[in-house]
Amino acid sequence: MKTGVIFFCLSLIYLGFGVFSSNINYEESIKESVDSDFYDYSGVLNVHSNRSSGSGSVQEIITAANNAELDFIVFNNENPINEKQPSPITFGNLNVFYSLELSYKNSRFLKISHLDAEVFESKSSIEISMSNALNSLSSDELIILAHPDKPGSKWEGKIPSALSGSEVINLREVWNQSWLKSKFIFLSSLIFYPFNPKLFFLKIFSSDLTSEKTLDRFNKEQISLGFLGSDATSKLRILSKTFIQFPGYKTLFSLAKNHVLLEEEMTGRKNHQKIINALKRGQNYFSLDVLGNPSGFALYTMDSKRKKLVEKEMTELKKIYIQNPKHKDQMRTLIFFNGEKYLELDQNNFFFPKEKGTYRVRVDVKPTYPLLRNSKWIPWIYSSPFKIN
Repeated sequence: MKTGVIFFCLSLIYLGFGVFSSNINYEESIKESVDSDFYDYSGVLNVHSNRSSGSGSVQEIITAANNAELDFIVFNNENPINEKQPSPITFGNLNVFYSLELSYKNSRFLKISHLDAEVFESKSSIEISMSNALNSLSSDELIILAHPDKPGSKWEGKIPSALSGSEVINLREVWNQSWLKSKFIFLSSLIFYPFNPKLFFLKIFSSDLTSEKTLDRFNKEQISLGFLGSDATSKLRILSKTFIQFPGYKTLFSLAKNHVLLEEEMTGRKNHQKIINALKRGQNYFSLDVLGNPSGFALYTMDSKRKKLVEKEMTELKKIYIQNPKHKDQMRTLIFFNGEKYLELDQNNFFFPKEKGTYRVRVDVKPTYPLLRNSKWIPWIYSSPFKIN
């Protein structure tokens, strides 16, 4: 009897705690919209359906993407043999890419295009295709190194000339490495998940779980862009052949996104090509959207009184303007030069590069939400690197 009363009381406390935590809404941290001369479109890369290693059907995932208000989604089928991928298509406002995740040596690469994906006859044909693709520049393809710091998957040797860039954040690796780093923090944070999955993610996330340093190392060789990989499978294995759909696709899509910036609105014509071109030019950023809608962020220069988006390679030392969205909490803008912290902006919304080299921008916030460590700076927005030759 006494045990039952204790269990009942603990259940009530947990339920009350759950109601409280479920009402903490991070996405309302933006109190004021930002006028922008650019169009911001958000989406996710590295998504797996049950045609690959995921648990959900393509249609279920597309529904989740629409519910998460995405503008584009990239399915990456893993090493398919004798399997033709569907052509890129648009469902309402959602632009869908059917692309590939291919093994080469000990690494994995996302191969994304606005054209139809190629068909492979064998594993050896995948190796040959990737060898050719990594050494011959194509205007139609985006080649991204997936989870570059995952044990057993690190790229060794010279950076391939046609590599577009690498994932800086891989959501599955954030979960895995957080578990390995501190099982106590992971399990104690897990009690939030049933009520507020986004709070759980913020409690386990830290900047040392990203691949920023690897990206900076790559950029010492050649310009390499940064991306966010959802690595979404929604598949938690319980036994050897038993799994549950966890975490959900919509939850994963809402946590963090890639954003492309365009100087003209997408009208339905050549949308897929416009997205790929913007990503290849480095006119993109990625963010933890769980901390607030980052739309409005942009890096640009002024050319004849006209704003022009920064591209991955520039030939002039021009003043760089940073357009930041509003956030209710303390915020800082960090400039990195050749991998080292170069400048921290306070009030100014611009900086003037004084040296040739590679720059990138990161915007951090210090949340004051209940149940978070208030002294913890959390990266919110990551720009892609750009190089001044």
